[in-house]
Amino acid sequence: MDGDPTLVSGADWGPLLAALDRGVVRVADGRVVAANAAFGRWAGLPPQELAGRAVAELFADVGDRPLDELQAGDGFAVRDLSGRLRPISLARVSAGLWLVLDRERESRLEREVWRLASEKRSQPPAATDAPLGGEQIGMIEHEIRTAVTAVRGYLRWLGSERDRLLEPEHWTFVREARRAIERIGPLLDNLLELARSGEALPSGRKPLRLHEVLELAVRTARPLLADRGVLVECELGAVPDALLGDPERLEQVFVNLLANAAAFSPEGARVRVASDLAELDDGAWLQVAIRDEGPGVTRGDAERIFRPFVRGPRAQGSSSAGVGLGLAICRRIVSAHGGRIEAVPELGYGLFRVSLPSGQRGSER
Repeated sequence: MDGDPTLVSGADWGPLLAALDRGVVRVADGRVVAANAAFGRWAGLPPQELAGRAVAELFADVGDRPLDELQAGDGFAVRDLSGRLRPISLARVSAGLWLVLDRERESRLEREVWRLASEKRSQPPAATDAPLGGEQIGMIEHEIRTAVTAVRGYLRWLGSERDRLLEPEHWTFVREARRAIERIGPLLDNLLELARSGEALPSGRKPLRLHEVLELAVRTARPLLADRGVLVECELGAVPDALLGDPERLEQVFVNLLANAAAFSPEGARVRVASDLAELDDGAWLQVAIRDEGPGVTRGDAERIFRPFVRGPRAQGSSSAGVGLGLAICRRIVSAHGGRIEAVPELGYGLFRVSLPSGQRGSER
């Protein structure tokens, strides 16, 4: 029943519901009408076999007393076919539509956080700067991304149903919430990158097309750019594809630079992205320049802004420029690729230049 259109109305939400690891259930007259795959896994039944079952057969409170009616809050459980109880929280989305949160999994994450905190307190001061391990970072990343995906999905659903469910002033709130959630992605990427600061760049570098990476970055940054009415103009020169690297990390560099350009440009401005092959004193480099219509940087700030948690002094909005991690992450990733990044000062506009070695030079490093 992953794609059952009776679960939520409006657009086809089957793929979204199938991907969610939060349970979603529609009930009516004390019985389950439809459920998604995640809830089916907890109940030990395929979703299509849950339709028609009594709520009291599947849900209980902490004392194993069956629930005839669902109510929001903690302290409830889902009972599978073997009789095992799985702790859950219930959140009401709309009349008859419920979000079921897995408290068992959340408890595992909480225990891991507490364990890490306890270990950190017991370590000598010199050891407290050790970065989190990849497993812990992966767990935290999964939890946050899952929550963001769920929030984004339900906001999209509300948007598709706005004429039926929302008053005009309520739709304004949903639209602003959607804009806010889209800003979380780049911030999350930067925070996780900072947490990985003790890890080496993945060894699986591969030949890549620089233009494809730039096009993906522009597409990813589009919500951030559209929020300020910023337009992007691309002038991509004929550069060779002889570049070795991690395309996802390099995409992150250019997304950060585009977000920075939007933050420091006036509304409705244009950002120009240009690439070319440059012959420098030490050989040929692939160069990408991102120019904005902001005030640019002073000579004194040109190096300082690449330090973690340092923000430029003239952002157009307090929330637009983030928390000052983007440029520090850019420098780390570019340096790991054997390249360099710079802010060109005192031009009267903003200009960042990324220089990357060719595949042949990168393989020699």
